[in-house]
Amino acid sequence: MNELDLDPYLGSTPSADAEPTPTPNSAPPPAEELLPIELLRELDVNGTLTLGKLKAMNATIQNLVAKLDAHQGRIALSPLRFDLYSGHFNAHAVVNVQGKQPRILLNQKLTGIQFQPLLHDLLQDESPVSGRGELNLDISTTGNQLNDWIQRLSGEGAIVINDGALTNVNIAHMIRQAEALLSKQPPPKDSGYQHTDFTALKGQFEFRQGRALNPNLTVEMPLARLNGQGYLDLTELYLNYEVSAHLAGTSTGQDGKSLTDVRDIPIPILVTGPIDSLSYKLDTDKLIGHQLEREKEKLKQKAEAEKEKAKAKVEKEVEEKKKELGKEAEQKLKKQFDKLLNF
Repeated sequence: MNELDLDPYLGSTPSADAEPTPTPNSAPPPAEELLPIELLRELDVNGTLTLGKLKAMNATIQNLVAKLDAHQGRIALSPLRFDLYSGHFNAHAVVNVQGKQPRILLNQKLTGIQFQPLLHDLLQDESPVSGRGELNLDISTTGNQLNDWIQRLSGEGAIVINDGALTNVNIAHMIRQAEALLSKQPPPKDSGYQHTDFTALKGQFEFRQGRALNPNLTVEMPLARLNGQGYLDLTELYLNYEVSAHLAGTSTGQDGKSLTDVRDIPIPILVTGPIDSLSYKLDTDKLIGHQLEREKEKLKQKAEAEKEKAKAKVEKEVEEKKKELGKEAEQKLKKQFDKLLNF
C-alpha cells in the first residue's frame, strides 16, 4: 500500500451554520468505542508495515515504517517511524487489551519539525506559533473512549522551538503600553503589526486530569525574555497562561529612549483562549502592584542607606571624641609628671 487517507473515515466537524436538531428530552448518545477490543485480542501478527503517504486529521505524514508484533492481546509498534513537515517521528507504542480496560503507552521523539504548517493543517486555521524544533512525549492512558483517554492521560513531555515567532501578538508593543501606563504618558499608537520573533521557546509539561500543565515556559526574544506557567485543556484545546516579560539590558522604546519605568519590573501578560484564536492582555492591576512594590523597596533601601549614613556619622563623632578625651588625659598626666620631676 502506498497511500491512505483516513479523513473520510474519521468524520468531519459539523458546520457552524448548521441548525442542530432540537431534542430537549433525549439523552445524549453513548460515547463511541474507539478500539475493536475482541478483534485485537485475537490478533496474532508479526511483521512490518510500510506506507508511502498517510493523511489523518488534515495532516500528512510520509515514509511510514512500523514493526508490528501482536500476540495475546498485546500489540506493539516498535519502532514506529515516519517523516512529517520537514521533521522525523520515532516512537515505541503499545496497546494492551488483555485486561478489562485497554491501556495505551507511547514514548515518542519528534525532531526537526516545522510547527507552523503542521498546526495550520491540524487546526485548519492560522498557527499560533512558527519555528522548527522538537516535541518529546512519554505518556500512557486507559479506556476505550476519547474522553477517557484525555482525562486519564498521564506522563510528561518537553517542547523546544528555535528561531520562530508568536503570531497575532506584538510583545514589544505591549511592553511600550506598560511603559506608558507607569510613566503616565499617552498609550503608544498601534501599528497593527502582530508578530513577535523569538530565538527559542522551551518548556516541560505534565499530563494530569485532562490538562497539559506547564510550570516553566521560557521564550527568549531580542527585546525581552518571557517566563510563565499555565496549562492547555486537552478537551477544549483552550490555553490559560500567566507570563511575565523581563526586559533585556539594551531595550529601548519607540523613540529610542531607555524603557526606565519597566526596566526592573516584570510585565505581566495573560494568554487565554482557544489555541487557534489566542488573546494576549496586559494585566494592568498586577503591573501597578509590581510598581508599588518597587517603590516600597526603593523607599526601604533609601531608609536603610540614611540609617547607615547616620550610624557612620555617630561612630565618627564618637571616635573623634575619644581622641579628644585621650589628648586631654595625656596632657594632664604630662603636667602631673612634670610637677613630680620639679619637686
